[in-house]
Amino acid sequence: MVLDFLRRRFRRATGRTERGEAGVEFGEPDLGGTQKIEVEPVPVTAGETITVKYRGELVNQGKPIIMHLGYGYGDWTNVKNVPMEPLPDGSWGAYVTVDTDTAVNFCFTNGEQWDNNRGANWVYEVHNGFRI
Repeated sequence: MVLDFLRRRFRRATGRTERGEAGVEFGEPDLGGTQKIEVEPVPVTAGETITVKYRGELVNQGKPIIMHLGYGYGDWTNVKNVPMEPLPDGSWGAYVTVDTDTAVNFCFTNGEQWDNNRGANWVYEVHNGFRI
């Protein structure tokens, strides 16, 4: 049920879908048309460290960027602010160890302005490392 919610949300945000083996539609989150973020590795696995790179509209504001991060579906849990570092390519990056097997959610702020993907934030489903 939760997976269906996320799939519908991503499909609605972009209109881009594809069908999986069972005929279930999967979509991609809207990255704003400019590839604002990059997450590696994908899929996100519980207990592993991911790299998040941000290159959205806050990059050229001349202020430090913070990634606002939380876990779960709906209301976020274990919410924290993760300072990001400027990178040579002009983006900002941070490492995060994923503390959940549900979903990781994030958005960005420079202390005055927010980039929350037009209210949708960025949501990555987390898998537990086992194949089903």
